[in-house]
Amino acid sequence: MTERELLLYIGPSTTPSGLKVVVVKSIDRDDFPVKKGVIRMDYYKVSKVWEEGEDLRIIEFSNFNMKGYFPAKLINMTMGSAAAGQLGQMYQQVKDAEAEMIKNGEPLR
Repeated sequence: MTERELLLYIGPSTTPSGLKVVVVKSIDRDDFPVKKGVIRMDYYKVSKVWEEGEDLRIIEFSNFNMKGYFPAKLINMTMGSAAAGQLGQMYQQVKDAEAEMIKNGEPLR
């Protein structure tokens, strides 16, 4: 597989309609030229984050292009291990929140 790299800008932005969002996008910079034999990937994500009562809401739109050939077997292995890790983290966060609620005498919903 060919080596890949990604340069990102992460920051707040305001749309022409005044909506405040967070943008993550790939960029090019003269002080970090593309290296010979390395593929520079493209990435774009915009997120709207707001509070609604006690809840935090997020809407995200994203596009990711790794460019070039990427073996399907490697993608499947990476996605599987990433998903397993994220599910484990989510489970632990739920268990921690549940323990905190019990400790504080709050009802479990």
